[in-house]
Amino acid sequence: MPKVFVSYRFEEQQAWVVQRLVPILHAAGAAVLIDRKDFRIGCGPNASAEALQAQCDFQVLVLSASYFTDSVYCRHELARAHATDPDFTRGTVVPIRRDASVWPVPWGGMLDSPLYVDLPNGTERTNDEGWTKIVTAVGGRLEVSPTSWLDASEAVSSALQRPKSVNLVCDSNAAMKALVAGLRDPPVGAAALPRLHVIDLDAGATRTPEGLVRKVLQAVGVTVDRPTAREALETLEDRLEAIAATDGPPILAFLHGSHVADRNYGVDLFRSLRFCTESARWLVLLFCSTAPLRSVLPTDHVLSQIGWQTIRIAPAKGGAVQ
Repeated sequence: MPKVFVSYRFEEQQAWVVQRLVPILHAAGAAVLIDRKDFRIGCGPNASAEALQAQCDFQVLVLSASYFTDSVYCRHELARAHATDPDFTRGTVVPIRRDASVWPVPWGGMLDSPLYVDLPNGTERTNDEGWTKIVTAVGGRLEVSPTSWLDASEAVSSALQRPKSVNLVCDSNAAMKALVAGLRDPPVGAAALPRLHVIDLDAGATRTPEGLVRKVLQAVGVTVDRPTAREALETLEDRLEAIAATDGPPILAFLHGSHVADRNYGVDLFRSLRFCTESARWLVLLFCSTAPLRSVLPTDHVLSQIGWQTIRIAPAKGGAVQ
């Protein structure tokens, strides 16, 4: 996992860095070190940045006009980044130009300068090429369209908080897993969905109806010693009602959800989940699958009858981004 330090002008680029850049870097497999979460209390900003930059494999510089004119800290970070690759032969410095007025960069009299990624304000929702260059430059991998992944992440978060159950559809299970992880534990700055519980249908413990029910109960904080099927579902519904009454409806996220099409789970659990979701409003569901549930399940299947909002993540143009 590559370590990446992000240098940016806080007052000008904070929202873009937190909401767009950092989530993409995390989804691509990078460990991001950044002021918002990694600067040490009691230490000065310059000393904190120096300590972090010394640990990192790549230095991502988010360049804007005020980066050079208004921030001595940014200029220090730029100089340290340059020192990691003085001749720009190793590719450890990754400049992102957010403002066309900031080029050429003053690299201390160097004749040569690193190639940069041009991602000006207003283009980040359509510029897959720019995001692909960033992911590739830091040694990451993303199996889907970066802009589609970002848009889907925002759309899923918005739907779940309304609350509305979502069927997230994507060819890449890894991309969906990264999206769900980002909702549950955002990398920096964004609000988490604290009541989101994740169940992975790829896990061996979920391959039988009894095992799946047990995992669902555990996810919402219930441990029952060998209950009957009826007792388990009654306990689950009571627990969901109690949580919804005090904290709002919890969210159950199912990874590798396409497995429901080829496993004999029966209908009792899913009927109970539908009741809790559609009728009682005690629960919100997020089902991640490689094809829409309505296309892989019979029309009379319980899950086909839930009023899903289907959100898709588009594949990467030309294959995985890496």
